[in-house]
Amino acid sequence: MSAGSEPWYVVSPADSRSLTLPQGAHATSPTYCVGVDQPNVRFFAKGTGTLAVDVSYKGPLGISTVQIDARHLPDAWQPSTRVPITVNLLRCCPATRPPSA
Repeated sequence: MSAGSEPWYVVSPADSRSLTLPQGAHATSPTYCVGVDQPNVRFFAKGTGTLAVDVSYKGPLGISTVQIDARHLPDAWQPSTRVPITVNLLRCCPATRPPSA
């Protein structure tokens, strides 16, 4: 954790710390549901280097992980653009499912 947080006080004006990830580190959010009515994720970030966003999901072949975004970080706090989480469409579109054995 580092001192400082995004300046918009999205969660609380009392927020004063943020997650810091050294090169090669990973962070995992709690599990949450994604549906066709909310198919995007956004986040706040700043720093140097590149941030990769992966999604793990349970599909017909078990747990799969795919990278859905990678971006260079800005020097100052910025909200991200919407990052589509298209893997959630696998459950509602049978034509995209792999054949079962």
